[in-house]
Amino acid sequence: MAKETGLNGKILNIGGNNRYYTSLIPNPWIADYNEGLRRPVLEEVRINTIIGESLPNVDALMRMAGTGWIL
Repeated sequence: MAKETGLNGKILNIGGNNRYYTSLIPNPWIADYNEGLRRPVLEEVRINTIIGESLPNVDALMRMAGTGWIL
């Protein structure tokens, strides 16, 4: 069974019936009320990281890669 490190050093045993949950920080595009679509700024990344790390059922965080697509 493979082992990976999750949030705050938590060891995740990969395989078998184990299930883990991830969260994205942040979306590559922000729908800002005043500015319209824009890229996130560092402070928004920091805030979303703090929120993601505080969620009890989230085992890992990952950054969503910007695709350049605007839907």
